[in-house]
Amino acid sequence: MFITFIENIILFYGDKQMKTITANLVADENERLDVTQKQFNGFYPFHIEPSIYKVADHLSPSYDGGYWDFYRLSNGGFFQAPPDDQYKLICSNGFEGVASSFDFGIIVCLYTYSTLSFKPNLQEIMSKHYHALRDFALDLPKNEIIFKAID
Repeated sequence: MFITFIENIILFYGDKQMKTITANLVADENERLDVTQKQFNGFYPFHIEPSIYKVADHLSPSYDGGYWDFYRLSNGGFFQAPPDDQYKLICSNGFEGVASSFDFGIIVCLYTYSTLSFKPNLQEIMSKHYHALRDFALDLPKNEIIFKAID
């Protein structure tokens, strides 16, 4: 039996209450470097970061760069989001819509993690991050745009 109480973001599986997944902003500059190194074992600057920006550019004609916020997830995941704004989406699955910067970051990272999970040296780490971020997105009360974009 699986029950979800969205209004409180509390998940139950059988009789056990599962922990809510939280996102914590990584604000300190030095910590930003440490977080990406710990999360991605050195792959971030050469493989992951450029892929994220390329996917953002591909998905949104309104994206024009900027300083992205980093978020560490309580389930071990990570994602990043661009500056506060609204981003028009044109997805390869035919979905078109507008996403907040937070949702846009989640969508871009999910696309990136999925794509990079097919590279032999990144399969395990990208799969881990994809599922951690997807689990976080499932907990969000207004996640419809995320799942329409990645479907």
